[in-house]
Amino acid sequence: MTTNFKWTVTDLECLPVAPGTNLPNCVWMVHWTCTATSDQINTVTNKPYTSSSYGTIRINYEKDETYIPYDQLTESQVISWVHEVMNRSSEITVSTVEEGLSKIIADQITPPVVKPALPW
Repeated sequence: MTTNFKWTVTDLECLPVAPGTNLPNCVWMVHWTCTATSDQINTVTNKPYTSSSYGTIRINYEKDETYIPYDQLTESQVISWVHEVMNRSSEITVSTVEEGLSKIIADQITPPVVKPALPW
């Protein structure tokens, strides 16, 4: 089974001015979604198995970092920030998100618990 992951940015929150600077619209909170799609097709829905996760992560702007004006940001740039911050964490990393979504899809394909009809 192969699973593809698509990370997207659903919203950005900004500080009016970056701390200790005069730089406007400094991103400090990113709302993200990771959607996992399996290459296996659900025979009932005739669609691939999918699962998704939503979260937010705080981005700390450091004065020595290159500032990118808000209107010049790209989604791939912001996602790279999210991954960088997540991978410095010991709790939620890119790997733990993707592994969790893969587990959900595996459980959809082969449920660990089933609920058959009552036998009477």
